Amino acid sequence: DKPNQINKSSSLIYSGIYNSRTGINNTNSFPTGQAITRSLDPINGSIQKIHSTESDLIIFQESKISKAPMNKSIIYSSEGVTVAPQSLVIGQTEPYLGEYGISRNPESFAISGFRKYFADKDRGVILRLSRDGITEISSYGMRDYFKDYLSSISEDWVKHTLNNCEPLDITIMLKPEGLPIVISTVLANNNPCSIQIGAGLELTDGTPIIDIETGDYAYIIDVVEIGTTSFGKQYSIILSQLNTDLLQPSGFDLAQYTQVNIVKFVKSKILGTWDSRNQNYVLSMQHGPASRIGTTFGREFEVCPSYDYATIAFEESINGWVSFYTYHPDQIGSLKSNYYSFRNASIYKHYDESTPNNRSNFYGLGKDEANITLVFNPDISTSKNFQTINYEGSNGWEVNSLVSDKEGVDNIYGENQDQAKVIYSYDEGVYTENGITYRAGFNRKENKYTANLVNNSAARAGEVVYGESMSGVKGYFVTVKLSTDATTELGGSKELFSVSSNFSTSAH
Repeated sequence: DKPNQINKSSSLIYSGIYNSRTGINNTNSFPTGQAITRSLDPINGSIQKIHSTESDLIIFQESKISKAPMNKSIIYSSEGVTVAPQSLVIGQTEPYLGEYGISRNPESFAISGFRKYFADKDRGVILRLSRDGITEISSYGMRDYFKDYLSSISEDWVKHTLNNCEPLDITIMLKPEGLPIVISTVLANNNPCSIQIGAGLELTDGTPIIDIETGDYAYIIDVVEIGTTSFGKQYSIILSQLNTDLLQPSGFDLAQYTQVNIVKFVKSKILGTWDSRNQNYVLSMQHGPASRIGTTFGREFEVCPSYDYATIAFEESINGWVSFYTYHPDQIGSLKSNYYSFRNASIYKHYDESTPNNRSNFYGLGKDEANITLVFNPDISTSKNFQTINYEGSNGWEVNSLVSDKEGVDNIYGENQDQAKVIYSYDEGVYTENGITYRAGFNRKENKYTANLVNNSAARAGEVVYGESMSGVKGYFVTVKLSTDATTELGGSKELFSVSSNFSTSAH
């Protein structure tokens, strides 16, 4: 009889010792006569990660976090006093308080000193494990956000067709000779059968190739050169149907043939790391690619996919989430006080000032705007008329939106909300009229930037004076979004120290 295989996903096993100094290597020895296993409660799911500290082994299951002493097993009396330590490789496990785990996302784990950070997708929380136990750091002003976002992340593998958005080296094997054809880059150009061939390689009519998904083979029945790029010639390749005899290129019906598609399987992930340069826990929650379908020759195919992701940072000094980032990494990590991320098989160093004016430029995709959203709510429960907005900081900030609180819905007037016109930055708002220079946005006074708020609200029922005829924005509070402009020292340093608004008490 064949032995039965059992997968004990909630158990640990350890081998013999390895000593580099003496040359002893028993890592392939698992003596069954010794107690070399430690099992945890399988109801808490599989073990996803183990992490060793100076004296303990921390074990992360899907629904529970436990620790076990290493090289000792401590027995306590009813008073909590140590009775008899025993020498064991893995001692008795002790769970941390709280019904938390790491779900199936060990990639979210990061460590800084004695603090460990990780995501528990199943419970919709981000956690910190420290000397005081487990803490929900997602509850610091972001509870609903993380619960909603984490619940939307799927764990299914998705088939994704590669295209010109994602360069990839891949090998297709010829049959029966077994000679490889290396495709250096997959190009879409609105055509899924457009590919680039490496230098010195040619595809000709009648070449049999293996289908990379099924292992079946087909014949290339037509190879058409459609252009040239810096990498070499570009071809369109049409295959016969799988496992059919060779067909001639002339007189064929395109609907009978399949096209070359290079595919990979991807899934969502939750990346975590400690940014040792900025002293933040960085979390990147990434959905798998969402397909967008195009059509060529009457056939549907996947064009450049869209990705939904959120990269966000948590800072210990204020115990809160401080920033969203626009970069979308494949992997992230720190080394020797430097912070790196990986994208499309390339490595990028962050906070690098060797290139001037290169801030907010991730992966060479162009400079992204930086923005911040604030709420002005002085003198709570008093209706106000906000008249100006002022800030202390660098030149180059503009106001994208400034809106008041909503008045609520009623059957007569509907729902109303005041808003202000866009306020241009100090440089973008400058214009000249009759030889005199004016500024339509922020003006600089004693090194402080200030601008009047011009109402831009639609007319409400019964209103006679509204919009630009009014000054200021009425409401109990206003929400303001400031961002860097598109012209002032692009990629340079932009500082923002304080933002304020002058207001008066509304008469009604």
